[in-house]
Amino acid sequence: MQGSKPCLLGCTCLKHDPSSKLKPLCPEEVPEQLRNVFAFESQHLKARSGVNNLYIYQTCLGCGQQTEAQVSSIRSSLKRGRPSGKCHPCSLPRGPNHPNWNGGRRLREGYMYILTPGHPYATKNGLVFEHRLVMEKILDRYLTPDETVHHLNGIKTDNRPENLELWVGAGSQPKGIRAEDVPHCPSCRCNVARI
Repeated sequence: MQGSKPCLLGCTCLKHDPSSKLKPLCPEEVPEQLRNVFAFESQHLKARSGVNNLYIYQTCLGCGQQTEAQVSSIRSSLKRGRPSGKCHPCSLPRGPNHPNWNGGRRLREGYMYILTPGHPYATKNGLVFEHRLVMEKILDRYLTPDETVHHLNGIKTDNRPENLELWVGAGSQPKGIRAEDVPHCPSCRCNVARI
């Protein structure tokens, strides 16, 4: 790039093509309350799918993470009057405000999960098997890790109370035994079940 002029930003970094139709984002184009979000000096060209686009680094007002955004996308949101200063994940509505909200129910691996963030056995995403929640409601207590819930008809999404059976024992089904078959104490042979 011998003999190149300084870039459109006035610097001598030569990262920008002065003959390009791509114009850098100026602080005057951005509302005053959002000017600290963008690192205006970080604007650079990047080729994606054979097309050069101008990018800028922005610091999200939601999570504080620095991300790379396309200048044309920022200009579009400014024209629509909807600049948020947030990265894409932070700008999406969450929970009941999301248009696809279904009450926190998700189907994974054939089982229904329910979003229950405060549950002691929830996944890192706050999900709990629906059949375990139904059984816990029946028993009015949390299930222990060695207790499993069996679907009598074999349909993993049929979580009606009459279709569920509690099994107790280490390992996965069918190695355990039914809850009503467990003696109330280890050495006892009486017929009192532990539930």
